[in-house]
Amino acid sequence: MMTSLPFRPCQDDSQTPALEKSVPECSLLVCGLPTSMAVAHLRWEADPVPVKNWADGRLKTATLDVLDRSLTVFRYFRPHNSHAATVPPRRLHERLNLLNAKSGFLFVHDPSSTDIEESIQCMRRYMELQELHGGRGFWVVINTPRGALTRTGRDSIAAHFDDELRNYSELNDTLKNPSDFGRCVLQLPVVDACRVVGEAMLTSPQIYRPRVSGDSIKAPGERSDQEFWVAFRHGRLVPWKHKDYIRAAYLTLLRRENNDKGLLEVATNFAADMHNFKQRGSQFQLLPESRTLTVFWLYQVKLAMCAFRVYHDHLPDPISLKRVIHFFPELMDEKLPDTYYTSAMLKSPYSEKFWMLPNLRELVEPLSHEDPKFRERLTKKQPGDPNRLLRFAFAVVKRYLRPGETRRRSWFINLAFSSLQKYAMHLRSAEPLAAPFSETQSYFYIQLVHAALSQLLKAGKSGLVQEMSYALFKDTFGISPSTWTAYYSPKLWDSLEARGRFVPPDLKPLPDCIHTSKFRFASDLWAAELNEPFKKAGLIPELPSLEILHFHQSIILEDAKSLLPTLPPAEVTTHVHLLQYIHTHLIKPTHTTSPSSVTRASLLPLFRSHLSLLKTSSPLPKPHVINTLILALHYLSPPETENPDYNPPPATTRFNFKFRPSHTDPQTKKFIIFHNCPCHADLPIIPDDTRRCLAVYYPQQYPYDHPPQLKHGCDEGGQEVGGGEETGVGGKDDNGDVEGRDWDGKTFAGEEENGDDWEVVP
Repeated sequence: MMTSLPFRPCQDDSQTPALEKSVPECSLLVCGLPTSMAVAHLRWEADPVPVKNWADGRLKTATLDVLDRSLTVFRYFRPHNSHAATVPPRRLHERLNLLNAKSGFLFVHDPSSTDIEESIQCMRRYMELQELHGGRGFWVVINTPRGALTRTGRDSIAAHFDDELRNYSELNDTLKNPSDFGRCVLQLPVVDACRVVGEAMLTSPQIYRPRVSGDSIKAPGERSDQEFWVAFRHGRLVPWKHKDYIRAAYLTLLRRENNDKGLLEVATNFAADMHNFKQRGSQFQLLPESRTLTVFWLYQVKLAMCAFRVYHDHLPDPISLKRVIHFFPELMDEKLPDTYYTSAMLKSPYSEKFWMLPNLRELVEPLSHEDPKFRERLTKKQPGDPNRLLRFAFAVVKRYLRPGETRRRSWFINLAFSSLQKYAMHLRSAEPLAAPFSETQSYFYIQLVHAALSQLLKAGKSGLVQEMSYALFKDTFGISPSTWTAYYSPKLWDSLEARGRFVPPDLKPLPDCIHTSKFRFASDLWAAELNEPFKKAGLIPELPSLEILHFHQSIILEDAKSLLPTLPPAEVTTHVHLLQYIHTHLIKPTHTTSPSSVTRASLLPLFRSHLSLLKTSSPLPKPHVINTLILALHYLSPPETENPDYNPPPATTRFNFKFRPSHTDPQTKKFIIFHNCPCHADLPIIPDDTRRCLAVYYPQQYPYDHPPQLKHGCDEGGQEVGGGEETGVGGKDDNGDVEGRDWDGKTFAGEEENGDDWEVVP
C-alpha cells in the first residue's frame, strides 16, 4: 500500500523549491506510540549531549549499519509519561537533527493498541513538525512480528492511516508533495523498517526544504483573527509574547461553543489549548498551566469586554481587541497578577491546581451598568482585599451553624481569631501594606453574618445556609465590606484599642437580625441553581482562601487531640476520623522504613486492604473515602513512570541558586555541591513544587568553606568543586566548566559567567 505524504507548500510547479543534489549527513527520528518491546531490538544509548532542562525530556540514540554507512536513529520521550506521544520542544530540534531538513520520520503504530485515534493525533503533531522543518520523508510502520501470517487486522489499520494521510494532505492546501517524494505504509518489525527507510534515504540524495511563504514569516500581530487562531492551534506562532496570550484568550472567549459555558470550563479548554501549543514547537518549557493564572487572565479579558460593551453599546459585535485594550490597558501588564496575589500564593500547589481568589486586592465584578467608580476600583492601590474579613466571617458562621453541631459558638470564634491572627502576621511579613489583625473588625463581621443567616435558620432553611456561596450571600442580604461605616467612625474602626479587644460601635448598635424576602418560598434544592450565575462568572473559587483553610485545619487538629490513637474502620464516621485512620495505618508505618524502599508499587497492597475495610465498615460515602486515600497515596509516593528506560530522581524538593563564590581566593573559586541524602536532613531545604530535586546548591551566605556536615564521607554528598588542593568528586574540565555528579551518576556542567558568577544546571 503506497501513499504520498505531505510536505511544505508549493503554489505551482514553477515555485517548487530545488532539491538538494548533495547527500548531507542524515538521521531518522522514531516517533509515535511504540511499545518498549517494539523498539527494544535497537541498541539504545543515552544521548551523549545531556539535556540541561529536566522538563524537556530525554533523548536516546542508536546506530544502524546501512549500505556500509552509519545511520543515526533518535528517539524522544518525556519522563513520567506512559508513551512517547509528546513532540520535542523547539530547543531540542537541532539536537535531533531536524533543522535544514536532514531527518526522516518513522512513525510507529502498535497494532495491539485499541486507541487508533490517539495514534492518529500523535501522527498529526509530527507531520506538523515536518511541515515546519522539511525532511527526507515520512513513513508509517505498523509493527509486525517476524513470521506473522494473519494480515486482516493490520491491513485495515494500514488503510486507516493511508486515508488519514491523504485526507490531511487534501484538507491542508499549504501541503503539496513535489514529485513522488513519499514513502509507503510498511508492515514490518521496527528494526527492519528502520533499515528499509535508511536505505531509501541514503540512496535518494533528494532533500525537500520548506518553502518560506509569506504566511510563515508573518508576525503574530500581522495575522487576522482566523489566521492567528489556526497558527495558535498548530503551534506556529513565533515569537510568542504576552499580548499573543491575551489575544488567544480573547479569541477563546469569542468562540461560539464557549458562549454558554462557565468561565472555569472555558479555562479548562484554554489550558488544554495552551498545553498543545507548547507541545507543538513552542519555545516554552512544557510545564502545566497554573489554574489560578489561567482563570485570572480569562476573567480580566472578559471583564474588559463586558465593561467596554456597557460604555460602548452602540458599536456592533464582535468587539475589536484593539478597542478593548485601548479601554482596558491593564491587560498588557504582564505583572498584573502580582498586584492581586502574593508571590507565595502564586507558587503554591493550591493555586497551580485550583482557582483561588486574590488575597491582596478585590476582584472587580463584571459591570451591568455604567459605574463612575469602576476605573478607581480597578486601578486604585488597596492595602488588602476588603472582602477578606467578611468572607472569613461567612465561613466561620457557616461552620458553627452546621446541623448537629453541639460545640459552643465561642469555641469556634476563639479558634477563628487565633488562626486569622497568625495568617495576618504571615501576610504582613510578605506584604507590609496588608491590614493588621483587628479583633473588633473580625467580631463585627461575624456578628453581621450571624444576624443574617440566623433568619434563614428560623425559617427552616439550614440546608440553604450550608450550600450558599459567599457571592450569593452578599447579593441576597446586601452586605458589603463597607457596611461598617454605618456603625463605626473611621477613627474608632482603625484605632489601636480596637485591634487588641472588641470595642462596641459608636454610631449605632450591632444588629440582632437582618431580614430578606428573597428566600421566603425557596427550597434547599434551589441553592445550586441560585449559585450557578456566580459560578459561571468565576466568582466562586474552587478552593477557599488560605485563612479559611487554616481555620478548618485548626478545627481538625483540635478534634484529633480527643481521638484514640487507633480507630477501627467501623468507627470512622467523620473526615477527622478518616484522617486519623490514614495517619495511623498508612503514613506512620511508611516513615519507619527506608525512604528509598517506599514506592507506589509497595504501597498499593496496603492501600487496597485498608480501602476494602473502610468501604465495608465505615458509614462515610465511598467516593469520599477513595478520593482521600488517593491523595494520601500521592503524598507518600509520586506517580511512577511506565517507561522502563527512565529512573526518576529522589522524591524530594529541589531548588537552584545562582551565586557568587568567595573573592578571597580568585584562583580557587571553590564552592560546595551535595545531594539530598538522608544524612543531610538537618540542613535547610527551600521547597519548590514545580520540579523534583536533583541536587541542593547553597548560596553565597552559606559558610561553605568549612561545613562540618560535609566531612562525614557520605557517598552521595560532600563534593567540593573547583580547582584547589582539596580533592573532590568534581573539578574543572578543559573548557573551564565545572563538573559534578548528577543524581543518576552522569556528569553535569556549570558555565562560568562574567568571571565570578556560576550557575550549576543539571
